[in-house]
Amino acid sequence: MARAYSRLVIEELARLPLTTPEALWAELLGMRVGQASGETWILGSPTVARRAYRIAKELELGFEVSHQRGDRRVSYHFHWQSAAVRQMEAANVSLRQAGAFLRGGFLTRGYMQDPERGLRLEFATNSDHLDTLLRMLREVRVRAGSVPHHGRLTVYINGHEAIVNLLAAMGGHQALLHLESVRVMRSVRNQVNRLVNSETANLVRTVESGVQQAQILAEFSRGPLWPQLSEAMQTLVRLRIAHPEWSLRELGAALNPPLSKSAVNHRMRRLLHMARGIRA
Repeated sequence: MARAYSRLVIEELARLPLTTPEALWAELLGMRVGQASGETWILGSPTVARRAYRIAKELELGFEVSHQRGDRRVSYHFHWQSAAVRQMEAANVSLRQAGAFLRGGFLTRGYMQDPERGLRLEFATNSDHLDTLLRMLREVRVRAGSVPHHGRLTVYINGHEAIVNLLAAMGGHQALLHLESVRVMRSVRNQVNRLVNSETANLVRTVESGVQQAQILAEFSRGPLWPQLSEAMQTLVRLRIAHPEWSLRELGAALNPPLSKSAVNHRMRRLLHMARGIRA
């Protein structure tokens, strides 16, 4: 499951149309990233193998393809003729084709984590191709790091902007749209959570305040000043004692005639001032 999302990105990149010979050379040479030196490349995906086959045919390179069945999957072995290898060695990849080169590298040795789980994109490579890979990444405004991993090197890219730049350069527009969609949904969820937390905190403060007011006014209703209060003020006290969880707006709406929140707040302050004066 860990590489399921990577396969989706690889399938999108492999469906892109073949363009200029310069771009095809760059993509093919990018596919060498992580390959051992020699005349044989091993590709572990039929999707990528078909892409490599089409490019090699378009460039009229001499090669043969064989496959080898392992315990879990089939690998595809490209055996290049010596003339084809010499052509690859002589090919000079222009920085203008950095996106095509990186696309080839990702097709054969790339991994992208599902954005739902986090932002990370990697290339597996070796020391022979590390400098070229990093130079191409810098050309598309992507900063990367590298660490040894199982006898090879892993070039990793973190961060939203860097991965957006890389996907755009490689032509992975569907993956880019999905990444942006995940970012927006995560932002909306965070905003909703902040609002819910804020409303919950406000509700807790309202209830705590109401309970405190109810306790003070219950004591006040048994005191000597209670008969001197108007009927409207006594009604407000009874409502607060009966409903300590209500907000001031809800208390006002229950009165006859109804009062605004500010009017209820003004009367409540007067009542509490009188009650605390008796306590003092």
